[in-house]
Amino acid sequence: EVEVMDGQRKRRKTKPKLLPPKIYFHAFSGKAGVLPSIRSACTKGNISLEDVYFGFPPAIKNFYAPKTPKIMKEIGISQLLLETDLEDATNAWDDL
Repeated sequence: EVEVMDGQRKRRKTKPKLLPPKIYFHAFSGKAGVLPSIRSACTKGNISLEDVYFGFPPAIKNFYAPKTPKIMKEIGISQLLLETDLEDATNAWDDL
């Protein structure tokens, strides 16, 4: 980036991204109130919100908590990942 001051060219260093290009929150069990902070931090780190994903594993008790559907709805379907720790995915439906 180049900045011009008083007719002189002065190079300005751009700050490197402090975050990776994509972020995945494994086994997310945070409250809906945490989402604005996460999104704000990602925006400040130049991470597109479309590149931030949240995983929800049915094997964890929080998956069935009353707050989970509200959080999932706020996150949005395109950023949700259903997690499974099964080695054989053919049995995944039995776990749900």
